[in-house]
Amino acid sequence: MQFPYFLRPDQADALHELIENDHLIFIAATGSGKSILFQKYVFDRPGIRAVLISPLNALSRQQGERFKKLGIKVFQHEPPASGEAGVWIMSPEKVQGRVFEQLRSWNPEFLIVDEAHCVWEWGQRFRPAYRRILQLVEFPSIRKSLWCSATLPQASQKELGMHLKTLSRNQVKRLGRFSLPRHLVLRLEKIPPEVRLEWLRNTLGLYADQSGMVFCNTRASAVSLQKHLNFWGIRSFFYHAGISIEEKLNLEKLLLSHAHSKEPIVVVATSAFGMGMDYDFFRFCILFEPPFTILSLVQAIGRVGRSKGGVSQMARAHVLWHPDDFVRNREWVDQTEVHQWCRSNENPSISLENYFNGVPLSGSMGADEFARNHSI
Repeated sequence: MQFPYFLRPDQADALHELIENDHLIFIAATGSGKSILFQKYVFDRPGIRAVLISPLNALSRQQGERFKKLGIKVFQHEPPASGEAGVWIMSPEKVQGRVFEQLRSWNPEFLIVDEAHCVWEWGQRFRPAYRRILQLVEFPSIRKSLWCSATLPQASQKELGMHLKTLSRNQVKRLGRFSLPRHLVLRLEKIPPEVRLEWLRNTLGLYADQSGMVFCNTRASAVSLQKHLNFWGIRSFFYHAGISIEEKLNLEKLLLSHAHSKEPIVVVATSAFGMGMDYDFFRFCILFEPPFTILSLVQAIGRVGRSKGGVSQMARAHVLWHPDDFVRNREWVDQTEVHQWCRSNENPSISLENYFNGVPLSGSMGADEFARNHSI
């Protein structure tokens, strides 16, 4: 069997660096095919034992199916037998206790951390298990690791590189930089909250022949908004972390089958429909309100405009905002950077790229100043 995908020059360069170095931190745009890199590396090495850490169950299922299509054995529900070759896919929360010891005795050779920005973005907040992933690099059997992300800021890249050098004392290479797809048109829309439904209905009318996404910050908002879409006669469904695993599986199957249909569909979702969810038929997305972080903003717009058969297709993303969004309650002080980005006079795409490549957002202000200026 031949590897079914053709590697673009940037992917071929990354594969070369992965082969030549012990650890590679690879930054590339959302939808650019980072997963093809580690699929190719494993495919070319029959008998390899690889561990893939993936943050979301839906993403894990997608990755597992892709490895299986390549004829590679996948372990997701049961651990592999001693010495058995293949890819063991798991969430960061699994890397503890008995599973940690099973991993150690299995002697994996290759560690893959998909969506590696979560080590910092989530590991310091609500998923501390992500910080434990770094311990896997200490396994004597793991000679090589790959850390993939579209949105790992430069400061975090440097910190990760230092960790890897400290833990393994082996070669660490950083490659790539953050960028948005050139075929993605990003627009900031200053729309007061009280007229957004009208704006949304009119805009969805313009996209009536295309599939797309509408993002909300909360589950309740997603459910409520999807009811409006149904009332308007727009085929849609909602997706958030609170729906059952059966519902998620059914919706994912629906989306996979939709790839062969020309009927437009709209997904109303929270950030649960995010990292790595790879469907190439979405042509637009609308963020109905400013997200909580710059990272979640970029992950949302990264769901659209993904390449189809290696060909990039034009896509549009709209981020709705208004000063009133940032005064509703004091918890939104965490949105300091999002507010800076919204009110900036810079091109929104260039501003985002500069931010992730080490250039501060214009009009920078601290959280204290933000709270003073937006007190209720």
